[in-house]
Amino acid sequence: MTNPTVYFIQADAPSGPVKIGYTGRRVSQRLSEGQTFAPGELTVLVEASGTYSDEAKLHRLFAPHNLRGEWFAYAPEIQELVWFLIEGGNLSTWLEST
Repeated sequence: MTNPTVYFIQADAPSGPVKIGYTGRRVSQRLSEGQTFAPGELTVLVEASGTYSDEAKLHRLFAPHNLRGEWFAYAPEIQELVWFLIEGGNLSTWLEST
């Protein structure tokens, strides 16, 4: 079992939609599952330690950019969070500051 993880997977990089998801498994497994149904290449942008509750908070925060289900337009606010996490930022800390 891996650590609970919130992940950001993008379709049609670099500007395509982003799936914000949660898993208790390896993100690579989720990527493989998703790739089965995606017509284009999916790319993991970033993974962060997080909970199902954290995922739900992100979905609420980014609701204005929701396209369908867990898929969101890659809006500047989401890009900023992705870069924050890539640079080593902590998701829980970021969520507490919003």
